[in-house]
Amino acid sequence: MDKPHVSIDGIEVDLDTFPARSLGIREYKTARANSAGFQALYPKLADEALVAAVEHCLANIGTPAPSAPTYTDALVRDLVPELLLRLKERAAKSL
Repeated sequence: MDKPHVSIDGIEVDLDTFPARSLGIREYKTARANSAGFQALYPKLADEALVAAVEHCLANIGTPAPSAPTYTDALVRDLVPELLLRLKERAAKSL
C-alpha cells in the first residue's frame, strides 16, 4: 500500500497529529491527497466534513443499475443517500 500523503491549504500534514473528527469542512475542501491519504483522512473529519466527503464520492461514481442487483448498487443508490438524509435531518434538529 502507498504511504499516505495529505496536504491541507497547500501544506503537507501528518494526519497522526490530528485527533479523530477534528478536521472541518474548510480543511476537507482544501485537502489534496493520494488514495492512501484520503483513507487516512476520513476518520479525522468532523461530521459535516464527512458528509461532504460522502456526497462528493457519490457524485463522482458511476450510475448504479435501476434496481439494486448487488450490495454495492444498494449502498450507492439507496442506503448511503438515505443515511445522509437522516444524518442531516438529525443535525438540523440539534441546532
